[in-house]
Amino acid sequence: MSFQEIVSENEGGLVQELVSKAGLSETGAKQFLPVAIAKITELLSSDDVDIRSLLSGDVISMLMSKLDIGGLAAQAGIDEDSANQGLQQLVPSLMTELQTKALGDSDLASLLRGKPVGGGFAAGVSALFDKN
Repeated sequence: MSFQEIVSENEGGLVQELVSKAGLSETGAKQFLPVAIAKITELLSSDDVDIRSLLSGDVISMLMSKLDIGGLAAQAGIDEDSANQGLQQLVPSLMTELQTKALGDSDLASLLRGKPVGGGFAAGVSALFDKN
């Protein structure tokens, strides 16, 4: 299962969390989610993120410091405070779901790098160090 498949499988629940816990309107949440997912995916696939630090650190702070929240908000058609609150809710929900679906840290690293889970330990270790 890939990161994108996990997001697609949980899209309705993520929208509802953005509405009920982050205070976005349903329309705002539906506009925000695909933009936020695209930006998070782009960031996680880049060399700007150390996957090992994601596995043990404060994911929210790390991602928030690297995302252009103002640009994300403008692209989603919502205000910056709403985008900030949405990310504060979305990132932990995504990480929880990813950790639930992944079999271990190596599988989580594979998911975050856009590779399907199931390659085993060697594939996971390779994903941790593969910068391509």
